[in-house]
Amino acid sequence: MEKQYDVAIIGAGSGGYIAAIRAGQLGLSVACIESNPYAAPDGQPRPGGTCLNVGCIPSKALLASSHLYEQVVHHTAEHGISTGGRLRIRKIKHAKA
Repeated sequence: MEKQYDVAIIGAGSGGYIAAIRAGQLGLSVACIESNPYAAPDGQPRPGGTCLNVGCIPSKALLASSHLYEQVVHHTAEHGISTGGRLRIRKIKHAKA
């Protein structure tokens, strides 16, 4: 069976996946072609390369979590909020996935 797409995106890295999402948002049917998928720790292939899976984007998620932690620990008391400031690393790692 042959299928036709409005757009073919070559590469599912940091630029390709954004282009595929945007094309889909605009109502286009999209084929995303990845010749060398990233091997996830569980051995399953994932689209995208290092930046998308373990580099830039997951790092930004960890930075966002650390920024929130810093805000909670150091800046909430001035607003009358007290916290324990406890970290749950497993949840932080899960949030970046």
